[in-house]
Amino acid sequence: MSRSRTVTVNLSNFNVANGNYNTLRLSSLPATETFVSHTQNALQQGTASVNSNSLTITIPALSTTAVLLAKAATYVTFNNRATGMLMDGMYRYTDGSLAGQWHSSGSTAQQWAIEPAGSYVKIKNRASGLYLDGNGNSANGAGVVQKNASTSFNQQWQQEAAGSYVKFKNRATGLYIDGMGSSQDGIDLGQWQTSSSSNQQWSITTVGSSGARESALVDKENIRMVEPGESKFNAYPNPFVSNFKLEVPDSGEPFEVVFYDMTGRTVETTRHSGSSNGLTLGSGLKPGLYVVRVKGTTWSKSIKVFKR
Repeated sequence: MSRSRTVTVNLSNFNVANGNYNTLRLSSLPATETFVSHTQNALQQGTASVNSNSLTITIPALSTTAVLLAKAATYVTFNNRATGMLMDGMYRYTDGSLAGQWHSSGSTAQQWAIEPAGSYVKIKNRASGLYLDGNGNSANGAGVVQKNASTSFNQQWQQEAAGSYVKFKNRATGLYIDGMGSSQDGIDLGQWQTSSSSNQQWSITTVGSSGARESALVDKENIRMVEPGESKFNAYPNPFVSNFKLEVPDSGEPFEVVFYDMTGRTVETTRHSGSSNGLTLGSGLKPGLYVVRVKGTTWSKSIKVFKR
């Protein structure tokens, strides 16, 4: 009521990148009211510094302060199955500049954020802030460019499963992102009509906060991969439209089913008593490719499913 106070806020379950964030404050408020006038209690702008998901701020007596935080983005890399090259923004910042490919370097130009756009996704480069764009060109071999954010269908891509890989189809052009069969650093990223070529197949790997890459496929967790009774799991239909049936061998113990999207983010978790080995799942998922991990006490199994 009568003096300022310094407080520390520790954030949980909401990751924020280190840096300065804006604050908005109403100050010099009377004890019996919340506002006197726009001059006496004018809204003041300031900043608060976040480090390791924690911030310390000094707030005046009789004041209200809002700290405007933004959740840290999750970044991924896209590795071409045929060429072994990564999609790369090439540190090009000009609207309409071509995207390219480069062997893994750890640079932010090779890191991308996947943003939902209805049943499609948009792909934003970490270094430039530009989005992959089909550029309205439906000719085989057309380049993939990078542009400022827009609502154009040229920036919207449909994710399609291709075994353990993913293909990206442009909503406007109908063409797929293609490595074009070249493993030369700096080669342009192209588009091509659908084919079974591994040039159109990409693996997605999450970039850790330290800059090291972490596999988006949870199969590589340090956990003993044993199938109960040496029987196989079965998911059908796969791909599916509304839901799918998951058959789990009877292990006689409770187990957990976890869905991961292709950035490695957990999107759904359910727990089961083990009394039934036939489960109906997937009704709450958005269209896309998912890793499903079924985990018991001493065993774990991961499979991939695709929702149309």
